[in-house]
Amino acid sequence: MKKMNINQQKEITNEVMEQIFPIDLYSIVAGGAPRDWYFHREASDIDIFLHRPDLQTSWSFVETFKSIGLSVSQLGSNLTNHPIYAKNMLIDKVFECEYKKLKFQFINMKEKTFTSVVPQFPLTICKAWYKNGEINTYPDFDATVKNNVIVKVNDLYADGDKYIEKIRNKFPYFQYFDSYESYGKYALNHIDYHNNIPF
Repeated sequence: MKKMNINQQKEITNEVMEQIFPIDLYSIVAGGAPRDWYFHREASDIDIFLHRPDLQTSWSFVETFKSIGLSVSQLGSNLTNHPIYAKNMLIDKVFECEYKKLKFQFINMKEKTFTSVVPQFPLTICKAWYKNGEINTYPDFDATVKNNVIVKVNDLYADGDKYIEKIRNKFPYFQYFDSYESYGKYALNHIDYHNNIPF
């Protein structure tokens, strides 16, 4: 089977985003896909974050998505022990589906997406999001790219050590720091502030 390229992934993602626009016009793609696309890599799946507090039950969520032509199923009835989502109290429910051979997860947040998603990501290299055909980045992400460093900013991933190891293996040419404080000590001696963007 021919591997799906980035442009194809974006086209399908844009199509799904158009479909769910009536559900939440502030829905965004965040997580691994925008980051990987930024670095010219195909994404393994697409995480779409939305905020629909009125959809209290799994059934109402599934039926709402069915009405726009997407057949989703819930990712576990309880996220308490999930290796990624268990520690993030802002996540309500997670649903998944496959659309045109591309895997999607729909993550329903308890608060609006622009305040509850990217700001909560645990690593600076993940602070990017995608909407309306554009990859958007936070200053933390820009500094990561400019200085070739990854900084851990919180512990919101339940299986944090394995996740960090995965990211470090994926980006071996970036130096890793376990906090802004440890990075700050390094930056004082290694960053040229005239030509680089410190955090």
